[in-house]
Amino acid sequence: MFYSPWYLLLLLLLPLIAWRLFAPRRYPAIRFSSLNIAQQLRPTLRQRLTWLPGALTLAAIVFLVLGIARPREGREQTIAESEGIAIEMVVDRSGSMRAMDFQIDGQHVDRLTAIKKVAGEFVTGDKELDGRFSDLVGLITFAGYADGETPPTLDHAFLVAQLNSASIVSTRSEDGTAIGDAISLAVEKLNALDARQK
Repeated sequence: MFYSPWYLLLLLLLPLIAWRLFAPRRYPAIRFSSLNIAQQLRPTLRQRLTWLPGALTLAAIVFLVLGIARPREGREQTIAESEGIAIEMVVDRSGSMRAMDFQIDGQHVDRLTAIKKVAGEFVTGDKELDGRFSDLVGLITFAGYADGETPPTLDHAFLVAQLNSASIVSTRSEDGTAIGDAISLAVEKLNALDARQK
């Protein structure tokens, strides 16, 4: 993609320029008394690389023309209209989530790990759930305080990545159960959405 593609027409002159650069030239003849003397002469490095200046000139012309044509990165914007709802997931990551009272595939796991699995399948879908492909989904985690991890978004891969990176608090100063603050933050974020997105 180019902003000024018509400048690329200048590349049609390349064959003519190449012919001018590489066309055989006649030089004054030097007479030898014996052909053996001429055959013993070896070409110098400069003579072997006589083609190089012409090749570099052609390459410079090509890059110059491409620069004048102003290449641009090809991007395509797609606008998809869909109907859905806005959802805020509120996930507890307090110390109580360390309890190993859930099982996944026969293995005991803590509560947060179980929540990550269920919430991830709820958003992206699995054999039993269709997923929330048309819905804006946000994530809020809480322990001693509420933290908005992601706003309501259709980028569910990013949302699930943020969910999976959540961890149980490790210090007492962070611990707590600020579920009221988390719900209030969720309501605030949903109310901030445009009415057409709700």
